Amino acid sequence: FFRSCPKGLPGDQRMPRPSESELDEDIVHDFYDALLDLQTAEKWRIESLTTIVGEQIDNGFVHEAVYAMEQRIQNAEPQHKLPVWYLLDSIVKTHGDPFKTAFGEVLPELIVKHMDFENPKLSERYTELITVWNDRNLFPPSVFAQAEELANPTPKPKPAPAPAPKSP
Repeated sequence: FFRSCPKGLPGDQRMPRPSESELDEDIVHDFYDALLDLQTAEKWRIESLTTIVGEQIDNGFVHEAVYAMEQRIQNAEPQHKLPVWYLLDSIVKTHGDPFKTAFGEVLPELIVKHMDFENPKLSERYTELITVWNDRNLFPPSVFAQAEELANPTPKPKPAPAPAPKSP
């Protein structure tokens, strides 16, 4: 699925998230195509993709894999998103950083916009995932606080009116 040419510094877990134009398009495309086959949560398929993604740490293609998954979650039909979420879960549990950091950067928005909590069957599964991530500290609490803030923004206080000018 991936080419084996090095990019960036192998093992650099704190690389800043590259812009879309800085990503290797071929790698993103190849992995996205592989994600299209992930229609159901078949364990063997998730394990296989988890292994393939893990092999890319030394090649420096972490962000390409994360970006492809982010795009698949955003574009998939609701019934096909859950297997990609399970893959994300598997990757983070198996490989940890740098994937925890890379996914953590986009996770709040993905949770809020692309986890279907209106569908009772899916809602239960998504709640289980988030509970596990919280209980095992797979992502920092700030990720979930950010998601909560995006889902339920607190109104910003209105600025106090300027004091009336004093009369002489």
